[in-house]
Amino acid sequence: MRIMEIQEEPGTHGNNGTNGKPDSFPSILLFPYVPYSLFLPVRRSLAGHNAGNSLFSRHRWLALLAGLLIAPMLSLAQSPPEMPKEKGNFRVPDLVELIKLDPTIKLDIRYATSNNFVGKPVYKEARAFLQRPAAEALARINQELRKKGVGLLIFDGYRPWAVTKIFWDITPPAKKQFVANPSQGSRHNRGCAVDLSLFDLKTGREIEMPGAYDEMTERSHPNYKGGTEQQRRMRDLLRAAMEADGFKVFDVEWWHFDFNDWREYPILNISFDQIKDKPPPKIRERKPRISPPGY
Repeated sequence: MRIMEIQEEPGTHGNNGTNGKPDSFPSILLFPYVPYSLFLPVRRSLAGHNAGNSLFSRHRWLALLAGLLIAPMLSLAQSPPEMPKEKGNFRVPDLVELIKLDPTIKLDIRYATSNNFVGKPVYKEARAFLQRPAAEALARINQELRKKGVGLLIFDGYRPWAVTKIFWDITPPAKKQFVANPSQGSRHNRGCAVDLSLFDLKTGREIEMPGAYDEMTERSHPNYKGGTEQQRRMRDLLRAAMEADGFKVFDVEWWHFDFNDWREYPILNISFDQIKDKPPPKIRERKPRISPPGY
Protein backbone atom coordinates (compact mmCIF):
# COMPACT_ATOMS: atom_id res chain seq x y z
CA MET A 1 0.00 0.00 0.00
CA ARG A 2 1.49 3.38 -1.03
CA ILE A 3 1.79 5.79 1.86
CA MET A 4 3.53 8.76 0.32
CA GLU A 5 4.46 10.03 -3.11
CA ILE A 6 6.86 12.97 -3.42
CA GLN A 7 7.01 15.26 -6.45
CA GLU A 8 9.70 17.90 -6.33
CA GLU A 9 9.11 21.32 -7.85
CA PRO A 10 11.71 23.04 -10.01
CA GLY A 11 14.73 24.42 -8.20
CA THR A 12 18.21 23.52 -7.15
CA HIS A 13 19.09 22.15 -3.73
CA GLY A 14 20.34 24.86 -1.36
CA ASN A 15 20.14 27.71 -3.94
CA ASN A 16 17.53 29.76 -5.74
CA GLY A 17 15.93 27.99 -8.67
CA THR A 18 16.18 29.14 -12.26
CA ASN A 19 12.80 30.81 -11.90
CA GLY A 20 14.17 33.10 -9.18
CA LYS A 21 12.19 31.49 -6.37
CA PRO A 22 13.70 29.81 -3.32
CA ASP A 23 14.22 26.08 -3.49
CA SER A 24 10.61 24.99 -3.12
CA PHE A 25 9.02 22.71 -0.56
CA PRO A 26 8.01 19.47 -2.32
CA SER A 27 4.45 18.71 -3.25
CA ILE A 28 3.33 15.77 -1.13
CA LEU A 29 0.38 13.45 -1.66
CA LEU A 30 -0.35 11.68 1.57
CA PHE A 31 -2.50 8.53 1.58
CA PRO A 32 -5.25 9.34 2.82
CA TYR A 33 -4.83 9.83 6.55
CA VAL A 34 -3.07 13.23 6.43
CA PRO A 35 -4.66 15.81 4.07
CA TYR A 36 -2.25 17.81 2.00
CA SER A 37 -3.96 21.01 3.12
CA LEU A 38 -2.58 20.54 6.62
CA PHE A 39 0.91 21.23 5.34
CA LEU A 40 0.06 24.37 3.33
CA PRO A 41 0.68 26.75 6.28
CA VAL A 42 4.09 25.16 6.77
CA ARG A 43 4.91 25.48 3.12
CA ARG A 44 3.83 29.13 2.99
CA SER A 45 5.86 29.95 6.09
CA LEU A 46 8.96 28.69 4.31
CA ALA A 47 8.49 31.00 1.35
CA GLY A 48 10.03 33.93 3.18
CA HIS A 49 13.07 32.03 4.41
CA ASN A 50 16.39 31.80 2.66
CA ALA A 51 16.49 28.45 0.90
CA GLY A 52 20.21 28.29 1.56
CA ASN A 53 19.61 28.01 5.26
CA SER A 54 20.22 24.34 6.06
CA LEU A 55 17.72 24.52 8.93
CA PHE A 56 14.94 24.77 6.38
CA SER A 57 16.41 22.55 3.69
CA ARG A 58 14.15 20.23 1.78
CA HIS A 59 15.76 17.09 3.27
CA ARG A 60 15.29 18.23 6.85
CA TRP A 61 11.61 18.96 6.30
CA LEU A 62 11.09 15.65 4.58
CA ALA A 63 12.64 13.92 7.57
CA LEU A 64 10.34 15.91 9.86
CA LEU A 65 7.25 14.94 7.88
CA ALA A 66 8.32 11.29 7.78
CA GLY A 67 8.62 11.36 11.56
CA LEU A 68 5.13 12.84 11.89
CA LEU A 69 3.75 10.02 9.76
CA ILE A 70 5.67 7.14 11.30
CA ALA A 71 5.18 8.04 14.96
CA PRO A 72 1.39 7.41 14.97
CA MET A 73 1.92 4.11 13.14
CA LEU A 74 4.44 2.96 15.73
CA SER A 75 2.05 3.98 18.48
CA LEU A 76 -0.72 1.88 16.95
CA ALA A 77 1.63 -1.09 16.65
CA GLN A 78 2.36 -1.11 20.37
CA SER A 79 0.41 -3.52 22.53
CA PRO A 80 -1.95 -2.43 25.31
CA PRO A 81 -0.21 -1.56 28.60
CA GLU A 82 -2.44 -3.78 30.74
CA MET A 83 -3.45 -7.43 30.77
CA PRO A 84 -6.77 -8.31 29.14
CA LYS A 85 -9.65 -8.62 31.59
CA GLU A 86 -11.27 -12.02 31.30
CA LYS A 87 -14.65 -13.26 32.40
CA GLY A 88 -15.48 -16.87 33.11
CA ASN A 89 -15.14 -19.71 35.55
CA PHE A 90 -11.50 -20.81 35.39
CA ARG A 91 -9.69 -23.58 37.18
CA VAL A 92 -7.45 -22.60 40.06
CA PRO A 93 -3.89 -22.41 38.63
CA ASP A 94 -1.62 -25.25 39.73
CA LEU A 95 1.73 -24.68 38.02
CA VAL A 96 4.20 -27.54 38.40
CA GLU A 97 7.94 -27.34 37.76
CA LEU A 98 8.67 -29.91 35.07
CA ILE A 99 12.01 -31.23 36.29
CA LYS A 100 10.57 -31.81 39.76
CA LEU A 101 7.88 -33.97 38.22
CA ASP A 102 10.29 -35.77 35.90
CA PRO A 103 14.03 -35.14 36.45
CA THR A 104 14.90 -36.86 33.15
CA ILE A 105 13.39 -33.97 31.20
CA LYS A 106 16.17 -31.72 29.88
CA LEU A 107 15.99 -27.91 29.96
CA ASP A 108 17.37 -25.35 27.52
CA ILE A 109 15.59 -22.18 28.65
CA ARG A 110 16.99 -19.75 26.11
CA TYR A 111 14.90 -16.82 27.31
CA ALA A 112 17.04 -16.87 30.46
CA THR A 113 20.09 -16.25 28.24
CA SER A 114 21.05 -13.99 25.35
CA ASN A 115 20.62 -16.86 22.89
CA ASN A 116 17.13 -15.87 21.73
CA PHE A 117 15.48 -13.59 19.19
CA VAL A 118 15.30 -10.74 21.73
CA GLY A 119 19.09 -10.81 22.14
CA LYS A 120 19.00 -10.55 25.94
CA PRO A 121 17.55 -12.49 28.89
CA VAL A 122 13.86 -11.95 29.66
CA TYR A 123 13.76 -14.53 32.48
CA LYS A 124 15.79 -14.28 35.68
CA GLU A 125 15.69 -18.05 36.19
CA ALA A 126 16.09 -20.99 33.82
CA ARG A 127 12.96 -22.86 34.90
CA ALA A 128 9.90 -24.34 33.18
CA PHE A 129 6.37 -24.80 34.52
CA LEU A 130 3.04 -26.09 33.22
CA GLN A 131 -0.39 -26.57 34.73
CA ARG A 132 -0.45 -29.94 36.51
CA PRO A 133 -2.52 -31.93 33.96
CA ALA A 134 -0.32 -30.68 31.12
CA ALA A 135 2.87 -31.35 33.09
CA GLU A 136 1.77 -34.89 33.94
CA ALA A 137 0.95 -35.57 30.29
CA LEU A 138 4.38 -34.24 29.27
CA ALA A 139 6.09 -36.54 31.76
CA ARG A 140 4.26 -39.54 30.27
CA ILE A 141 5.27 -38.48 26.77
CA ASN A 142 8.88 -38.15 27.83
CA GLN A 143 8.94 -41.65 29.27
CA GLU A 144 7.45 -43.10 26.09
CA LEU A 145 9.99 -41.33 23.91
CA ARG A 146 12.89 -42.53 26.05
CA LYS A 147 12.03 -46.06 24.95
CA LYS A 148 13.04 -44.90 21.46
CA GLY A 149 16.36 -43.40 22.55
CA VAL A 150 15.29 -39.76 22.71
CA GLY A 151 14.05 -37.40 25.41
CA LEU A 152 12.21 -34.11 25.63
CA LEU A 153 14.24 -30.89 25.49
CA ILE A 154 12.25 -27.95 26.91
CA PHE A 155 12.75 -24.39 25.65
CA ASP A 156 9.81 -22.72 27.40
CA GLY A 157 6.62 -23.45 29.31
CA TYR A 158 4.55 -21.02 31.35
CA ARG A 159 5.38 -17.45 30.30
CA PRO A 160 4.36 -14.33 32.25
CA TRP A 161 2.10 -11.96 30.30
CA ALA A 162 4.63 -9.13 30.53
CA VAL A 163 7.12 -11.19 28.52
CA THR A 164 4.52 -11.83 25.82
CA LYS A 165 4.10 -8.06 25.57
CA ILE A 166 7.85 -7.63 25.11
CA PHE A 167 7.87 -10.19 22.29
CA TRP A 168 4.95 -8.52 20.52
CA ASP A 169 6.38 -5.02 20.76
CA ILE A 170 9.80 -5.89 19.32
CA THR A 171 8.57 -8.20 16.53
CA PRO A 172 8.15 -6.56 13.09
CA PRO A 173 4.69 -6.76 11.48
CA ALA A 174 5.81 -9.34 8.91
CA LYS A 175 6.69 -11.77 11.73
CA LYS A 176 3.69 -11.20 14.04
CA GLN A 177 2.25 -14.61 13.17
CA PHE A 178 5.00 -16.14 15.30
CA VAL A 179 4.17 -14.22 18.49
CA ALA A 180 0.96 -13.95 20.52
CA ASN A 181 -0.98 -10.69 20.70
CA PRO A 182 -0.94 -9.59 24.36
CA SER A 183 -4.39 -8.03 23.99
CA GLN A 184 -5.67 -11.61 23.81
CA GLY A 185 -3.00 -13.29 25.90
CA SER A 186 -0.95 -16.36 25.06
CA ARG A 187 -1.56 -19.99 25.89
CA HIS A 188 1.90 -19.82 27.42
CA ASN A 189 0.45 -17.22 29.81
CA ARG A 190 -2.11 -19.81 30.91
CA GLY A 191 0.57 -22.41 31.61
CA CYS A 192 -0.81 -24.66 28.88
CA ALA A 193 1.73 -24.28 26.07
CA VAL A 194 5.21 -25.68 25.77
CA ASP A 195 8.09 -25.06 23.34
CA LEU A 196 10.28 -28.12 23.00
CA SER A 197 12.35 -30.46 20.87
CA LEU A 198 14.19 -33.77 21.27
CA PHE A 199 17.67 -34.76 22.42
CA ASP A 200 19.66 -37.94 21.91
CA LEU A 201 19.92 -39.98 25.11
CA LYS A 202 23.34 -41.35 24.14
CA THR A 203 25.06 -38.10 23.20
CA GLY A 204 22.93 -35.59 25.09
CA ARG A 205 22.84 -33.42 21.98
CA GLU A 206 19.81 -31.65 20.57
CA ILE A 207 18.38 -33.47 17.56
CA GLU A 208 18.32 -31.51 14.30
CA MET A 209 14.94 -30.47 12.92
CA PRO A 210 14.10 -28.91 9.52
CA GLY A 211 14.20 -25.48 11.14
CA ALA A 212 15.71 -23.97 14.27
CA TYR A 213 13.77 -22.92 17.37
CA ASP A 214 12.29 -19.40 17.01
CA GLU A 215 13.58 -19.17 13.45
CA MET A 216 10.40 -17.42 12.20
CA THR A 217 10.58 -18.65 8.61
CA GLU A 218 8.71 -21.20 6.52
CA ARG A 219 11.06 -23.85 7.91
CA SER A 220 9.27 -23.40 11.23
CA HIS A 221 5.99 -24.75 9.86
CA PRO A 222 5.15 -28.26 11.10
CA ASN A 223 4.34 -29.40 7.55
CA TYR A 224 7.41 -27.89 5.89
CA LYS A 225 8.62 -30.27 3.17
CA GLY A 226 12.26 -29.17 3.17
CA GLY A 227 15.17 -30.34 5.27
CA THR A 228 16.49 -33.89 5.30
CA GLU A 229 14.37 -36.99 5.60
CA GLN A 230 15.85 -37.66 9.05
CA GLN A 231 15.03 -34.14 10.25
CA ARG A 232 11.42 -34.45 9.10
CA ARG A 233 11.13 -37.91 10.64
CA MET A 234 12.25 -36.66 14.05
CA ARG A 235 9.96 -33.63 13.86
CA ASP A 236 7.03 -35.88 13.01
CA LEU A 237 7.97 -38.29 15.81
CA LEU A 238 7.78 -35.42 18.31
CA ARG A 239 4.43 -34.28 16.95
CA ALA A 240 2.92 -37.76 17.00
CA ALA A 241 4.03 -38.35 20.60
CA MET A 242 2.67 -35.00 21.79
CA GLU A 243 -0.66 -35.26 19.98
CA ALA A 244 -1.20 -38.77 21.34
CA ASP A 245 -1.47 -37.37 24.88
CA GLY A 246 -3.52 -34.18 24.82
CA PHE A 247 -1.37 -31.63 22.97
CA LYS A 248 -1.78 -30.04 19.56
CA VAL A 249 0.95 -28.48 17.43
CA PHE A 250 0.73 -24.76 16.57
CA ASP A 251 0.06 -24.03 12.89
CA VAL A 252 3.34 -22.22 12.15
CA GLU A 253 5.76 -23.59 14.77
CA TRP A 254 6.83 -27.23 14.91
CA TRP A 255 8.16 -26.73 18.47
CA HIS A 256 5.02 -25.16 20.01
CA PHE A 257 2.29 -27.38 21.46
CA ASP A 258 -0.92 -26.35 23.25
CA PHE A 259 -2.61 -28.51 25.85
CA ASN A 260 -6.23 -29.28 25.04
CA ASP A 261 -7.62 -27.73 28.25
CA TRP A 262 -5.92 -24.34 27.84
CA ARG A 263 -9.25 -22.48 27.76
CA GLU A 264 -9.96 -23.56 31.34
CA TYR A 265 -7.07 -21.58 32.83
CA PRO A 266 -6.68 -17.80 33.29
CA ILE A 267 -3.96 -15.55 31.91
CA LEU A 268 -1.22 -15.13 34.51
CA ASN A 269 1.55 -12.58 35.02
CA ILE A 270 3.49 -13.92 37.99
CA SER A 271 7.25 -14.45 38.01
CA PHE A 272 8.82 -17.86 38.50
CA ASP A 273 9.87 -17.08 42.06
CA GLN A 274 6.25 -16.36 42.97
CA ILE A 275 5.12 -19.87 42.03
CA LYS A 276 4.66 -21.99 45.12
CA ASP A 277 4.94 -25.74 45.17
CA LYS A 278 1.67 -27.46 45.93
CA PRO A 279 1.28 -31.07 46.97
CA PRO A 280 -0.56 -33.20 44.42
CA PRO A 281 -4.26 -33.60 45.18
CA LYS A 282 -5.09 -36.58 47.31
CA ILE A 283 -7.12 -39.33 45.71
CA ARG A 284 -9.87 -40.49 48.01
CA GLU A 285 -10.31 -44.20 48.24
CA ARG A 286 -13.84 -45.29 47.56
CA LYS A 287 -15.20 -48.50 49.01
CA PRO A 288 -17.19 -50.58 46.56
CA ARG A 289 -20.90 -50.48 47.11
CA ILE A 290 -22.26 -53.93 47.85
CA SER A 291 -25.75 -54.46 46.54
CA PRO A 292 -28.23 -56.40 48.66
CA PRO A 293 -28.98 -59.96 47.56
CA GLY A 294 -31.32 -60.12 44.63
CA TYR A 295 -30.16 -56.87 43.03
